[in-house]
Amino acid sequence: MFLQFLLLLLALPFCTPADTITPTQPLRDGDVLVNSSHRYVGLWYYSISTTVVWVLNRDDPINDTSGVLSINTRGNLVLYRRDSLLWSTNVSVSSVNNTIAQLLDTGNLALIQNDGKRVVWQGFDYPTDTMLPYMKLGLDRRTGLNRFLTSWKSQGDPGTGEYSYKMGVSGSPQMFFRKGFQPLWRTGPWNGLGWASVPEVNSGSIFNTTFLNNTDEVSVVYKVMQPSVLSRLTADSDGFLQFYTAQKSDSKWVAFWFAPAERCDTYGRCGPNGNCNLITADFFECTCLAGFEPKSARDWSLADGSQGCVRIHGSSVCRSGEGFIKMAHVKVPDTSAARVDTTLSLEECREECLNNCNCSAYTRASVSGSGCLSWYGDLMDTRVLSVGGQDLFLRVDAITLAQNKRKKNIFHKKWLMVILTVGLALVTVLMVSLSWLAMKKRKGKGRQHKLLFNLNLSDTWLAHYSKAKQGNESRTPSKLQLFDLSTIVAATNNFSFANKLGRGGFGSVYKGQLSNRQEIAVKRLSKDSGQGVEEFKNEVTLIAELQHRNLVKLLGCCIEEEEKVLIYEYMPNKSLDSFIFGIDRSKSKQCSIRCRYDPKISDFGMARLFSGNQIEGSTNRVVGTYLGFAIRDYYGRRNTTYYCGSPSFNLVGYVWSLWTESKALDIVDLSLEKSNHTNEVLRCIHIGLLCVQEFAIDRPTMLTIISMLGNNSTLPPPNQPAFVVKPSHNDANSPSVEASINELTITMDAR
Repeated sequence: MFLQFLLLLLALPFCTPADTITPTQPLRDGDVLVNSSHRYVGLWYYSISTTVVWVLNRDDPINDTSGVLSINTRGNLVLYRRDSLLWSTNVSVSSVNNTIAQLLDTGNLALIQNDGKRVVWQGFDYPTDTMLPYMKLGLDRRTGLNRFLTSWKSQGDPGTGEYSYKMGVSGSPQMFFRKGFQPLWRTGPWNGLGWASVPEVNSGSIFNTTFLNNTDEVSVVYKVMQPSVLSRLTADSDGFLQFYTAQKSDSKWVAFWFAPAERCDTYGRCGPNGNCNLITADFFECTCLAGFEPKSARDWSLADGSQGCVRIHGSSVCRSGEGFIKMAHVKVPDTSAARVDTTLSLEECREECLNNCNCSAYTRASVSGSGCLSWYGDLMDTRVLSVGGQDLFLRVDAITLAQNKRKKNIFHKKWLMVILTVGLALVTVLMVSLSWLAMKKRKGKGRQHKLLFNLNLSDTWLAHYSKAKQGNESRTPSKLQLFDLSTIVAATNNFSFANKLGRGGFGSVYKGQLSNRQEIAVKRLSKDSGQGVEEFKNEVTLIAELQHRNLVKLLGCCIEEEEKVLIYEYMPNKSLDSFIFGIDRSKSKQCSIRCRYDPKISDFGMARLFSGNQIEGSTNRVVGTYLGFAIRDYYGRRNTTYYCGSPSFNLVGYVWSLWTESKALDIVDLSLEKSNHTNEVLRCIHIGLLCVQEFAIDRPTMLTIISMLGNNSTLPPPNQPAFVVKPSHNDANSPSVEASINELTITMDAR
């Protein structure tokens, strides 16, 4: 991430440096009238107003306009006031007149030796109140340079203030925020992953913090992982350590984190050997560590824990049966006097601490590995954290150890009883639920068998059809498989939207795959629809009894609770309309195409049932989808009866009669008379007549039909179609009987 800064001579406060209004210098909108005689060299974000991050001469302001920042003849960066030297980098440069001062994108002002591009001095080594990404804080053990933050004296005075943020290098290193020499807050030691008490700015998706502790240096540096984020850590003059972030897009600083933020953040809140815990605190957040008691019972009762705690009188922790108890999620005590041994395991650390009567506690040096961190003497600034923390093993006397074990046993027994009670309740509920589901499943299957048993042929025109066929051939009804709802749910990925093939008037169709890898099409009747039961029974009855190569095969069905599901063989090549027209068109939607491009009729939900003597059909249900599409010939007359004077004509016969008289357009709806598609309509009628020729050899194949519809080639003339003679509409009492004109049964082979 590259930051953008300005190096300026600043007049504080940071605004237009005018203290007088004259005829040539008016006060304009946005200007501020100030009286400031102090000027500084400083760096600030020019994209975010008035955010100064570094001041060179913070304790030596220039009182006039004579300040000059330049590189002298010795190659050093110098600041002059009038003719006197106010400040210098004071470094040794090998080549005179061969250095430049450059403001880097990180906000670091660097003095660079041109010949080797070596940085001989940098402003990041001398921070003021702000830590920026890529800036180090800590001690350089080779040179003795210690980098730390100090606050401004006030918001308008960048001079060195009383608050500091500095690395404590003794014991196990940690960062301290102090007022003068008094610690106000500390980070705790580096635990291998980050500062224990600052989980917000440890390594993660936004920030990456690196800690070094070796013979050369002990330091910490952080980086921002997201280029759109700006950040800074500031020791404020009002006594807080604040971490600010901003998005480059809005250029507005937001306080991301600050310390001290709560009572337990304050260093030594509960004194030596005290434990601060806001999680379980009611009135007073301080308690004594196990095996300790308040040093001043009176102060403790007044919620003053500053004097801390001492060992319980008469207790012994030296070779008297003592041991350790574990405290979880703890910000470990101040490690300034702690011992660190990175070679020991946790068990070796325990043994070493137990063998030394002065050892009061121990823990891992790194939460992700080994190493031993141990304390000798009082434990200062211990607290329980709500997030993060470490396990601290506290040395206690034999009595306290036994009491803790009894408490743990009682606690474990209580939890065991709770777990057993809850577990027994869950098992009971589970058994009752499984029994109920089993009964429901048996009942559902019974309902399926009952429904299918009731779908007898006497209720439909299939009864008449079956009787007509009994004399000619024997027929065995198809056997349907009854599917469990769980099987269908698994096959369709719980009726996933990704598996959805489409939606019709009474429900949706989904693609599925059974456990044997057979692909299926699942038609799920809508629960919200007030219709569908009759259509469901109708479709099951029709497809179960009819077997034809041009009918989609019904594999089975499922009826459980409110679900009504039909399972078909899957047609992978969409519907016929996508090949003929490329867009949605009328009834070709109901004609699906198999892998070999064999057409199959795929929807019998709209096929209505009529009695043997019924010559007209009517319905109060709209046929088709919920989108308003309806097939026209389902309204009013059936195509097996025609209302014209001749009783010998059905619809096909009537069309043939008009065709022979060159009046085929009379069949066209009145609403289409004025359209410009006369030739297309005549071509469609022509193709339709070819499709109902008496001999199969004269009928075009599906591929030929597609070709006919897609070009203007000359079509062969149709012969008289094999239409059947039907009774007159006026003879309402005569049953409808199928017979061809040559009294031979015609098997229609869809081509």
